[in-house]
Amino acid sequence: MTVKPAIGIDIGGTTFLVAAVDTDGRMVASQEHETRAADDPQIVLRRIIAAVREVLTEVGWNASDIAGIGMGIPGLHDRERGVVLTSPNLKWHNVPVAAEIGQALSTTVKMDGDVRVAAIGERYFGAAGGCDNFIFITLGTGIGSGIFIDGKLYRGPAGYAGEVGHQTIVENGPQCGCGNYGCVEALAGNGGIVRRALQALAGQSAPILLQEVAGDTAKITPAVLHQAALQGCELSRQVLEDTGRYVGTAMANLVNVLNPEKIIVGGGVARAGEMILGPLRDTVKQRAMGPGAAMVEVISAVLGPRAGVIGAAAMAMYDLD
Repeated sequence: MTVKPAIGIDIGGTTFLVAAVDTDGRMVASQEHETRAADDPQIVLRRIIAAVREVLTEVGWNASDIAGIGMGIPGLHDRERGVVLTSPNLKWHNVPVAAEIGQALSTTVKMDGDVRVAAIGERYFGAAGGCDNFIFITLGTGIGSGIFIDGKLYRGPAGYAGEVGHQTIVENGPQCGCGNYGCVEALAGNGGIVRRALQALAGQSAPILLQEVAGDTAKITPAVLHQAALQGCELSRQVLEDTGRYVGTAMANLVNVLNPEKIIVGGGVARAGEMILGPLRDTVKQRAMGPGAAMVEVISAVLGPRAGVIGAAAMAMYDLD
């Protein structure tokens, strides 16, 4: 089968990125614009269509030159109909995305959740190249995943598989945004990390961290904790290491259930590197059963913020259903 290049679209609540992606996974042209999620969805879609046309003109492609358009969109979808059922970040409900964009641009449109699409990017052009069984997780405001089993993206019968952030890992732990208590996301998502740092500050001095935020604890973020830890702040380092252990406990559960070859870790929080990956890796080895723990490799994602748009294009290039 001849593979054609494609257009990838990665939509976030703040900005959207449109890119022309060649068959080697290279972005040969791109445009980023404000999403302005408060606008009517039809206005946002028209803005996206205009950006796609400009990118196609820049690279000299027309509809017959591309495999189609792939889109990564946060929220819950009806993929068969190409409808975003609900996306809190975008404030969209029952928006017929694929039909609107496909008709305007005379091409096929495929769509999926943003984290799954990033997993596709890592599968075809990133850290999971040549690996058929892996879990891609993103650590950020939330904790999400894309799971590949025997070379296929696993979505589940209703399309909602992969909510790894909502495993209960601490009974009666802090309440999560989902309403449950003790989810790994409540402990190791952005909010949970900051909350644990503030709790630690109540009983432990951290002059380096306080200097980083000029004494304003409201400015503490995972990125600030990482910077403080690099400068020798023990409290910040401990908070990040604990984050890795919490995520590692959740991943150990999945290693026992799914026996993946790799766990690939991306997202903003993962930029702390080995401060999180080291404890995560050690916890998986300690908590997962021997054979699975011995074979699984825990590594960083490599595509970074480009994973979504490159994965979206890959979804259009290849038959992933």
